[in-house]
Amino acid sequence: MGAREEFTRLKNLIEEVVKKIRFIGEVGLDKVFVPKSLDIQREVFISFLELARDYGLALNIHSVGTWREILNLLYKYDIKLAIFHWYSGPLNLLKEFKDRGYYITVNPAITIQQKTQRVIQEADLDILLTESDAPYDYRGMKLMPSLIPLSMDTVARIKGLSTDEVHEVIINNFKRLVKELNINNQVLNYLP
Repeated sequence: MGAREEFTRLKNLIEEVVKKIRFIGEVGLDKVFVPKSLDIQREVFISFLELARDYGLALNIHSVGTWREILNLLYKYDIKLAIFHWYSGPLNLLKEFKDRGYYITVNPAITIQQKTQRVIQEADLDILLTESDAPYDYRGMKLMPSLIPLSMDTVARIKGLSTDEVHEVIINNFKRLVKELNINNQVLNYLP
């Protein structure tokens, strides 16, 4: 099945269950790992942007080497809420993310990835969420949900805070996200 056919299948599924979902993702553009398909990626991504705009859905964004282009597209399609998955892009975009109400995520790779460590040095904590990106092997590290506390320890070290302080900020960010998405607050019952 080609990309266009796969998108049509997903679009039909989204339209069928749109009242039950709040996010589309992980979608985006990747100029580094799959540059040959960038034109078709862009075409499909724009279709997802249109769906998100038309149905008021948030996006979980994959952006590798395409951060500014994606940010411009989010503006153009008036996307209200987005999460930039495993953000390791330009530091000068962090203020725009904050001003727009977008989030970034870090995963356990922060313990060994200097680009992400620099992002955390510069980012306001109120745009930060954690994720595991599991199952994924990164430079010999098997990313798993059980390693998320390690991510928070690393963020705390970088920011000069306690792990408890970082944990509290991230939980509050998640609560704010849930509220922005109008998700049934029952999901909050699972938080510590």
